[in-house]
Amino acid sequence: MNIIFLSPHAPGFSSTYCFYLKQAGANVLAIGDKQLEESSTEVPFDLTAYYAVSDMNDYQQLLRAVGFFIHQYGKIDKIESLDKQWLETEAKLRSDFNIFGIKVDFVNNILHKSRLKFFFNKAGVHTARCLTCHTKTSARDFIREVGYPVKMRPEGITDTEQTYIIRSDREFEGFYRWWQNPFKCTVEAFIDGRIIAYDGLIDRFGVVHFAVNLQFGTNQLHLFNGEETFSYICLRDNDPEVIKAGNKILKALDVRERYFHMEFIQSASDGQLFALGVHIQPPEWWITDAINFSYKQNIFHLWANLLISTGVEVKKESRGSFLTAFVSRSRRKEYVLSHEEVLDAYPGILKHGLVNEFDMSPQGNYAYLFRSKSMDEVRQFIEFVKEERLDYII
Repeated sequence: MNIIFLSPHAPGFSSTYCFYLKQAGANVLAIGDKQLEESSTEVPFDLTAYYAVSDMNDYQQLLRAVGFFIHQYGKIDKIESLDKQWLETEAKLRSDFNIFGIKVDFVNNILHKSRLKFFFNKAGVHTARCLTCHTKTSARDFIREVGYPVKMRPEGITDTEQTYIIRSDREFEGFYRWWQNPFKCTVEAFIDGRIIAYDGLIDRFGVVHFAVNLQFGTNQLHLFNGEETFSYICLRDNDPEVIKAGNKILKALDVRERYFHMEFIQSASDGQLFALGVHIQPPEWWITDAINFSYKQNIFHLWANLLISTGVEVKKESRGSFLTAFVSRSRRKEYVLSHEEVLDAYPGILKHGLVNEFDMSPQGNYAYLFRSKSMDEVRQFIEFVKEERLDYII
């Protein structure tokens, strides 16, 4: 099997996935904008061949690269990437070369909130009231109906970094001063509650082979304001209602042969579940690591096998072996306990390191992973790591 892989050097776990694809018997034919010596030392060993382009945004260069691989290796069976930046590009290449997988029309359903909402409704899953606004006036009129706070983002943007919580007319005006663009924006009613994720693997026949829930410790308002340390817990047991809602959405969207990550919010007022978003690449923030630690699996190995064959072998545990906690810190803040004191108190920390160079990121910069069979212990760990010094002023 010949698999073209876009940008094998980013994100960092791409090389791990390439390794298991090659181990499963695939020819991994990579296209990237870095010379091999500039990339991770692991990359060359994980690839069958590498074609360097000067600009990954130059579609003509990518067409030539695919043509080269077809000439050298024959029919291309799949095109993959783990970076959401190339989601549209890989879909367009599949469409142009008639390769199995997600095409351009599907990608637009994922990237545009207005289209995604249609599929949430088709699946019978609740969503927050949302409107794609072509003008500032239509946005203001919608906000008068639903009230503040609201979430606003440019249409077609799914990143948290470009989504804003708007609480007042003053902030509304500020958003439009920043968004000096004639294109559309999405305005969504804000729902307060806890965020729950549903991650898993689905095969080309629409069968889910692996499913896991994660519970985020930071509510939406604090996450967008950067007021609280970012944290989540990979759960041992799945919430049946979340799995049921997620599977309905997968069926409505007709997702096939992907790793998927869905987010829901459970309303603090009445417990009702609302769909927030769908992603068809692994998320960052060490979520795949947390899954592996909790379930004693190798999610990339499973995914590679799923891609190469028609199924995937998964150990048949009904629950995870551990709860795994992720918690991050911001270098803009001071904490009660130093990094060294955290390591001394929890010698069983599985992983720690830099997760983000961006100082203003609401998800923090430096993170820790810790697992336990006790929910009390992982919650205590999160509180322990994130406790801030009250006498510190930025």
